[in-house]
Amino acid sequence: MGGVDGMGEIPPVGNPEDSIFSNDPMMADTVDKLVKNAINYKQDSAPIVEDLYDHYILRIGPVIEKINKNWVCKANTEKKRIEICNPKQAQVCINIDDNYLAESILPDNELARMCPYHSSEFYTMIWKPIVEALGHLYFRDENCVFLSKNASLPDLPHIVPSKIGFTVVSRKGECQKSLSFSEDPKCWIVQPIIKNRFKINLKRTAFTELDYFDNGKGAIVICIAPELDIKATGYVEQIIPTEEGNQLDINFGNHVIRLHESKIEKVNANL
Repeated sequence: MGGVDGMGEIPPVGNPEDSIFSNDPMMADTVDKLVKNAINYKQDSAPIVEDLYDHYILRIGPVIEKINKNWVCKANTEKKRIEICNPKQAQVCINIDDNYLAESILPDNELARMCPYHSSEFYTMIWKPIVEALGHLYFRDENCVFLSKNASLPDLPHIVPSKIGFTVVSRKGECQKSLSFSEDPKCWIVQPIIKNRFKINLKRTAFTELDYFDNGKGAIVICIAPELDIKATGYVEQIIPTEEGNQLDINFGNHVIRLHESKIEKVNANL
């Protein structure tokens, strides 16, 4: 990222409700209605496009200033996008769907060469903070929306390869999509909705994700289900939240098995 002039580290965005955007409840209500219309395939009267674009620019403005003080945001209603530009050309494009929701955030021109879309740098420095500042991202292929007021996006995981779920809203209610992170090359990919992961209330679990990956290492566990007859210890590779609690992918040395957390026990709670 050093080749892109002025680029710096991005601190956490925090709660969008604490920012300048909460001073415009009318536009916030408009976006809420657009989300509901989109996931329910409903057509309604169109918002004033210029006002909506201005609202989005206000939301991402503080984040863009932290990324690069020389960048500015411009509305391009003809191309249905918001362009984040340096003095010469666009560096990031936020495409707006026909439902008037942000549906993609892509690098452009110099930034696309220095920091491709699937690079971990683009995820950390650009995609994640902008999505959280906008407050939403629409996934047209599965007609669902991520809402930052309801959920959060994961940071880059300590252990890779890794797949981490995040909550989106669809016509059926809340469900889980996931982000896959790999090491060689370092990249990230948004995965489809995890089938049969529609949920309203997830059961409380014995341990949190942090407990299973303390100090960046997968916890050492042992299988306590007698019917499985597994006597070796293993370590946690991945956590998959479900309606019935966490499912864990556990590496027992020569094979990986997915077990419900009720069937395992941490060998040492301090690991």
